[in-house]
Amino acid sequence: MFTAISITKKFGPIIALNNVTIEFNRGLNMLLGPNGSGKSTLLKLWSGLLKPTKGRVEVYGLDPWRRRAEVVKRVAVFFEDLPAPWWLSGEEYVKYVAEKRGVDWSRVREYAERLGVVEYWKRLIRGYSSGMRKKLMLLAVLSAETESYILDEPYTLLDKESLKTINEIIVERVREDKVVIIASHILTGIEKLVNGFAILHNGRVIVKYPGGLVEIPLVVECKTDKPVEIAREALTLNPLRVVFRGNIVYIYTAKKPEIYKFTREYSCVEYLDLETLYRELMKT
Repeated sequence: MFTAISITKKFGPIIALNNVTIEFNRGLNMLLGPNGSGKSTLLKLWSGLLKPTKGRVEVYGLDPWRRRAEVVKRVAVFFEDLPAPWWLSGEEYVKYVAEKRGVDWSRVREYAERLGVVEYWKRLIRGYSSGMRKKLMLLAVLSAETESYILDEPYTLLDKESLKTINEIIVERVREDKVVIIASHILTGIEKLVNGFAILHNGRVIVKYPGGLVEIPLVVECKTDKPVEIAREALTLNPLRVVFRGNIVYIYTAKKPEIYKFTREYSCVEYLDLETLYRELMKT
């Protein structure tokens, strides 16, 4: 659905993306990497805001640069660096966006209340703090009824409660079988739900999933009233480590055939250990 094939993007002498190939489909997808790694550039290529220097990008089989009007009907986009109309109130701005997208106002109001935006949206945007402005812009995107959502650095400047609410809304979109793409250098726990990811550094793909991983790191999470017994049995998986947190046992290991049998027998869940993978790669 979102495809980049051998993409290179240059800004004068600066190479922002260097021969990048990535494909993301339904569910939660994450682009991880430090600032300057090329995450935002790739999202702007998919949004039709930039044209690749070399290679090809497609969104639902469309060239977003040439067919931007069709693409934006199917994709709601948040970019941290896009300016807000400071001369409008927050309410006026989201009403305008909702009318353009055909979104019912009651839906917008619901999300505004969840994010705490109604407390200040009567005021002009020019008087907002950076965090207030960010929540307003995220509201305009996440309240949209569309097929896909692109979120560029959605977590910076947000307080803990707002971050939790944003993730709750993202989870709802994933459960609705939407495409959600998050570019971030911050991990918040939502990566447990990831279906696909790529880690970028200096404009190149270090690793991606699906594809590119020889050994897939996993966390096996077991809720139990017998944590010591579960941990003892987990040793048969040759784990990297085992962590206890109350009645939950976290087993850090790699994907292998015996994991499936273990999770079924002890009613555990497994998910990609993206946090450990990212932190280890960023050390190198």
